[in-house]
Amino acid sequence: MRQISMRGGVAVDRIVYFADFSGVVSSIMNRKIWKVIPLLKRLVKKVESHYPEIVDHITLFNVPTIASAAYKVVRGFLDPVTADKIELFSGVPFERFNELMKEDVIPKEYGGSNDIDYPQT
Repeated sequence: MRQISMRGGVAVDRIVYFADFSGVVSSIMNRKIWKVIPLLKRLVKKVESHYPEIVDHITLFNVPTIASAAYKVVRGFLDPVTADKIELFSGVPFERFNELMKEDVIPKEYGGSNDIDYPQT
C-alpha cells in the first residue's frame, strides 16, 4: 500500500475488498477450504492490528444461498459499523464494482479491462 501511495502521490487511507465465493461450497465439501483459513486469520489480524478502520467496503460475490442465510445470523454478532461495510451478492455485481473502482482495476472476467492473472485459491 505504501508503494502505491508513493507512486500515485496520494495517501491510501481506505481499501475495498472483493472476494469471489464461487466454489466455496465444493471447497468445504472436499475440505480444501481449511487450508485457506489460517491465511485468512493472519490477514484479518494484521489488518485489525495495523490498519484499524481502513476497510471501506467488503463485497463478497457469487455467494451461495446457504452462506447468505448463515451471514444473516452472523451479522447480528458483528459491530454495526463493521456489518454495514459488508455486502453479499449472489452473482457478479458489475455496477457495484464500477461504483467503487476504476474499470482498469477490475479483472476482465468480472467486466473490467484489467488482464492481470490473479492467483486462484
